[in-house]
Amino acid sequence: MWNAGDAMNNPMTGTRAVVRLGRADTGDDRVVLDLLVPPGASLGAEHVHPSLGERIEVLSGRVGYALGGRGGLALRGDVLDIPAGAVHDWWNAGEQDAHVRLDVWPAARFELLVETLFGLAAEGRTDARGTPGLLQRAVLARDFASEVVTARSRPARAALRALAPLARLLGRRATYPQHRELLLRYGSARVADAPAPEPVVQPLARAA
Repeated sequence: MWNAGDAMNNPMTGTRAVVRLGRADTGDDRVVLDLLVPPGASLGAEHVHPSLGERIEVLSGRVGYALGGRGGLALRGDVLDIPAGAVHDWWNAGEQDAHVRLDVWPAARFELLVETLFGLAAEGRTDARGTPGLLQRAVLARDFASEVVTARSRPARAALRALAPLARLLGRRATYPQHRELLLRYGSARVADAPAPEPVVQPLARAA
C-alpha cells in the first residue's frame, strides 16, 4: 500500500512518480501521483479503464491527448477528466519533461498494476516503451480486465487472454512480491532531483 512520499522510477521510459496521496492516506479510495514524463514518452497505447475514474492536471509542459475520438494539447493548468469506459491516451508532446498530477479512483487494483509495470521495467523485462512481453501481457490482461483494456479489437483481446494459462505455467504472474521493495529502493534515489511541487493537502475536485 502506497504512502505519501513514496517514489518510483521506470528506467525504460524514464518516467518518475512521486505519491502525493496513497491508499494509506485515503482509505483505499484513491491515489494521487505526480508524474515526470520525459519528451516523447507515454504511459501506454490507447486504452480504457472500465471501472476507474481518472483526472489529469498538467502542472508544467505540453501533454498531447486523445479522448473519446478527439485529440488535443493540454498545457499548464489544463485538466482532463476521464470517466470510466472512455477510450483515451496521453503523452509528453513537448521538448521538456511534462509534470502531470494523476488522480485515480478506486485505487486498490490500480496500485498493484502500476507496481507490476514499473517493477518489470526495473528488472529489464519490458521494451523501451515499458511494454512487457506477450505472455506477461496475457496474464495482466486477464487479471486486470476491470482496470485497463487496450483499445484493440475484441477478438485480439480474447486471443491475448487465452494465453494466460500457458503464461502462468511458465511462471508469469499478475503481481510479484519483490516489486514493491525493488521500486521504492530503485526509485527514491532517482526521484530526489525531481521538482517538488506542494504536497496535496485537500482532495482534488472531481467533475460531476
